[in-house]
Amino acid sequence: MSLKDLLVIVDHDPTCASRIDIALALAAEHDAHVTGLHVMPWPLAQVYSEVPIPERVEKAQRLELEEAARRAATLFAARAGRTAVATEWRIAEGDVVRVAREHARYADLTVLPQGLDLGSASADLSALPQELALSVGRPVLVIPRYGPFPRVGSRALVAWNGSREATRAVADALPLL
Repeated sequence: MSLKDLLVIVDHDPTCASRIDIALALAAEHDAHVTGLHVMPWPLAQVYSEVPIPERVEKAQRLELEEAARRAATLFAARAGRTAVATEWRIAEGDVVRVAREHARYADLTVLPQGLDLGSASADLSALPQELALSVGRPVLVIPRYGPFPRVGSRALVAWNGSREATRAVADALPLL
C-alpha cells in the first residue's frame, strides 16, 4: 500500500503546526495529497435547563467557533504554502469524533494529536486518538505532544504477538517503515 491521500486534523492545540508539518513531509516523501480538516463543534446548549439560551449567547459562541476555524485555516495555509504538496482544506460542523471518523475512513493515513492537555478544547478531542484507532479501520498516526519529530518512521518498534491485529498494524505501517 502506498500513501496517496493523507488527512491531518487541524485544531487550536499549540502542537498543531508540528502535526501539519509532519503530514506535509510524509506527503512530499510519498507524492501524496494532504487534506486539512477542522471540525467545528456545535455551539454548547443547556441540555438540562428549561430556560432557553439567549440568542446573543448563541451568536457569541458561533462567532468564537467560526474564528477558531479561520485561525485553523490560516495555520494550515501558511504551513502548506511552504511546500509543493497538493492540499485541500475542509471545515465540517458536528460531533468531533463522528465527523473525523467519517473523513478518516477515506484517507490512507490520518495524522492526529495525542489529545492530552487541550485546555479549553472540546473533550471529544482528548478521546479522538483511541476512538479513531479503534473504529476507522484505516491507519492513524498519533503525534505525541512533546518533543521534536523531524522524521517519522526512521526508527520502529514492532510489538508482535502473531494476532490479526498485529498483522494489520504492521501491514498498515509498511509505507512508513
